[in-house]
Amino acid sequence: MLLVALMTPNTPQPFRVALDQILFATLNRDPKSPIAVTSEGIAFSIQDFFQHANLLKEKLMQNPSHTQKWAVYSDGCINSLISIFAVLWSGREPVLLPNICDETLEEIAELVDGFITDVFDLNTIQPVIYCDHLKSCNEKKFSADTFIISSTATIYLYTSGSTGRPEMISKSFASLEIEVYALTETFSGLLQNAPVLSTVSHQHIYGLLTRMLWPLANCRLILDGLLHFPHEVSSQLKKFPTACLISSPAFLKRAGHLVDYPQGRNTKTIIFSSGGPLSASTSLKIKTSGANSVIEIFGSTETGGIAYREQKSLEIEASWTSLPRVQVRAVNDILEIWSPHLHTDGWWKTQDRVNITDDGFTLLGRADRLVKVEEKRVHLDDIENYLISSPFLVDAYILIIGNEKPQICAVIVPSDDGWDIISQQGRREFCKTLQGYLSKRFEKVTFPRKWKFVQQVPANTQGKRQLSTIISMFSDEISIPPLPQIAKPIISESSENVSLPFFVPNTLSLLEGHFPQHPIVAGVVQIYWADSYARKYYDISSTACKLNQIKFKKLLKSAAHYQLNLSRVKAGKSIKFEICDPENIYASGQLSYD
Repeated sequence: MLLVALMTPNTPQPFRVALDQILFATLNRDPKSPIAVTSEGIAFSIQDFFQHANLLKEKLMQNPSHTQKWAVYSDGCINSLISIFAVLWSGREPVLLPNICDETLEEIAELVDGFITDVFDLNTIQPVIYCDHLKSCNEKKFSADTFIISSTATIYLYTSGSTGRPEMISKSFASLEIEVYALTETFSGLLQNAPVLSTVSHQHIYGLLTRMLWPLANCRLILDGLLHFPHEVSSQLKKFPTACLISSPAFLKRAGHLVDYPQGRNTKTIIFSSGGPLSASTSLKIKTSGANSVIEIFGSTETGGIAYREQKSLEIEASWTSLPRVQVRAVNDILEIWSPHLHTDGWWKTQDRVNITDDGFTLLGRADRLVKVEEKRVHLDDIENYLISSPFLVDAYILIIGNEKPQICAVIVPSDDGWDIISQQGRREFCKTLQGYLSKRFEKVTFPRKWKFVQQVPANTQGKRQLSTIISMFSDEISIPPLPQIAKPIISESSENVSLPFFVPNTLSLLEGHFPQHPIVAGVVQIYWADSYARKYYDISSTACKLNQIKFKKLLKSAAHYQLNLSRVKAGKSIKFEICDPENIYASGQLSYD
């Protein structure tokens, strides 16, 4: 059995925890005890769990011993749990996929030795084991020796990817067991035997722990499927007198009155939230709809769980309380932690600014969100939080766009009052209203210069803000390659031929990355230039739908003069282009339009 010693700098006496031991004890005590239920209402017992895990383990053992890493993906908790434990019990290492996008599969195929799944076809990837553990199988007696997880067992997960590409990191299974024990210590008295429902994916650490491992260790019923919409959550909650919902700020912000139990009904609903800050107003609103507690968990894939809190007031921000055996300190206002949930020894420096209080700590924003705009230092989180505190917004995300001339931009979700102002006065006046509100605390140079209005700030299935998606919302302003400055257009008498002399400066932002010390203009940019000026001088309303005879004969370099020649093809719906200088032709082709 896996025996894990838990020790911190301030707790010299270790104790032991072993999830496989707990599970086998449950099997021996009550094999028919249900551990999960499908969306169709079919119960799945601890005995079913062991039967199917053993079958999958045997399949894995038939593969060569060098097949160590197995990618696991299933939409449902049951198949995922069985797959993860079967891989661990076979002495191999599970890798939880963050998604099943083609790019992810291509990347992961180079890192793993096989796939276990029930939801997609992997014709080009071998080996692959297709699993459907919801089918019945023959009962079998097992000994504890059949199900032993190595003390060095490792599981691989991906980060949320909120600030870039998701990264695969390793976690010892022992650290996950310790965290399960910490959750049990802290919240089991609150939850008792409440079944677990979820709006977040179990393929990431938050869902893996709270939606699967923790309830499994405590024999609490797991709802197999993922709930995507507030009405689904409300419908499921009404089926249980006591329930636990695993969710995220992104979901809870738009959920409204989530529970809405009939008045006088004796019910208990506990909601957990993680993935980002949950405002006190949202937390209290959820409580008024029937939830008994709304508890936030603070942590990350790298650190595991760090602390928890429950907002009680709009006026006073609740402090974060460290989870058992997690030590915290502030060094130059930056949070550092010591935790058995970490994959490394010693203190871990986060990027979170904190204020240590008598009863825990408060978060002040991310240190990596401190920026300098026009020689003024400002924390983007401060602007963001102040905007959300206004009566005009329910959510916002502030970011910096641009390298040469960085600008503060905002993605905002107006409140009902905010939308009323927009409908009556327009978006421009609404932005002025927000700027007036900001002027009470911030200098004008720190005001957002660009605003995007949305119903919801983009987030992934874990509730994490998706920076790449947010940045793409400003692509019309920041990503479109700038047009070259035309010296003096030369237009033929018939207007069928146009010659446009232009200059490519070294400072052109689109030259970044093409290439250091030897910048060139990318071919796609040259086509964009040709298309843009073709539409301008030939009064074409659509973009080019077809490219013909495209040739790039020489590299188009910076700090040089060129000429773009355009001519209408006789049919009238095509434009020929040529980029040249007096001695060379650099690019040519034909653009066709509808």
